[in-house]
Amino acid sequence: MNTAGAQLLTQTEKFLDKAKSSDLTMTGVTAVDFFELVTTLSWGVDRFGDDEPAARRRMIIATAGIFHAVN
Repeated sequence: MNTAGAQLLTQTEKFLDKAKSSDLTMTGVTAVDFFELVTTLSWGVDRFGDDEPAARRRMIIATAGIFHAVN
């Protein structure tokens, strides 16, 4: 992985660690899992020409099993 990719993975891991410590995500998701999911979603956004609202909706749908709200 190149330097930029490694930095993104490091930041993704920090993001997930914070979310996990706040009970906002399921515990079995790794930084690599999430990074690969986001990479796949970015392809979909490009492929289907999503505008910002459509891209956000796609992300919400795709991550519904990972993140949950705290009421």
